[in-house]
Amino acid sequence: MLGKSNFAVFIFASLLLHVLLISQYRPELNFKVDGQPQARTITFSKKVRISFVSPTISAEKSAVNNFRQTNKSMVKQQARAVKKNRAVRKNPVTEKPVIKTENTEKIKKNIPDVKTEQASSAQQIASKKIFKVKQNLYLKKIIASIEKNKYYPTLARRRNMQDIVAVSFNLVSNAEVENLKISGNHKVLRNAARAAIYNSLPFNRPPQEVSFPLNVKYSMAFSLE
Repeated sequence: MLGKSNFAVFIFASLLLHVLLISQYRPELNFKVDGQPQARTITFSKKVRISFVSPTISAEKSAVNNFRQTNKSMVKQQARAVKKNRAVRKNPVTEKPVIKTENTEKIKKNIPDVKTEQASSAQQIASKKIFKVKQNLYLKKIIASIEKNKYYPTLARRRNMQDIVAVSFNLVSNAEVENLKISGNHKVLRNAARAAIYNSLPFNRPPQEVSFPLNVKYSMAFSLE
């Protein structure tokens, strides 16, 4: 009898404990439907939360969160752009015109250098002057050598022949004459002028600045006075 009474007491105590536990942990079932399936939750007063969430609902929640984050970032970017525009309006910056380097290089190439051109033209003028001076000096030496070899024919002296013979020729080298032309009134004096030229060959060599051929023209005078 004592064993049965102890067993009954144990059962009574266990039921009492279950009743106390159920009274402390009252479940609250929340089912909210807004056109889409929501999470089904059971909450207890002792901050115990049990959730049963379907995979479709979690994916939709993540998509919504991503959409909100992107909207926030876009709004921030727009606000920054508005601030920049306001700052630019308050303090406008005048941009300097930028010239491309390729165009500037082409312009520089097309523009002639005035100083170099002037220097080159001055050098050319000076070299031409030097050439003319030395050429004239050389021609004077040639004429002087011809005058030394000139003679007055005895027949012309007896007959009192006087004349100015025009002489012209091309000096190809210091020892060669081409296109010899002699004009005068007396044949004797013309022959004497030709002989004076050929007897003067070869002439002295010209300086380096003077080049052949040279055109020689002068008047050879035959006078008895």
